[in-house]
Amino acid sequence: AAIKSLSFIDRTPKRIEVKAKLAYRDQIITSEGETISMTSIPSLKVTYILGREKKLWQLVAYISGS
Repeated sequence: AAIKSLSFIDRTPKRIEVKAKLAYRDQIITSEGETISMTSIPSLKVTYILGREKKLWQLVAYISGS
């Protein structure tokens, strides 16, 4: 996956919400290097919500397609 754009929607000392646009691609290959299947999504929109507990940030939720 590659990040094409990233924008902050909301930011507080304990919560961050960002919208990202990603280019996503994966593939399954054999041990000989032959591609069995491939998935490519050139523009995938995802909202990530991060929360902080003490000094630790964690992914709380993500919403695909938003």
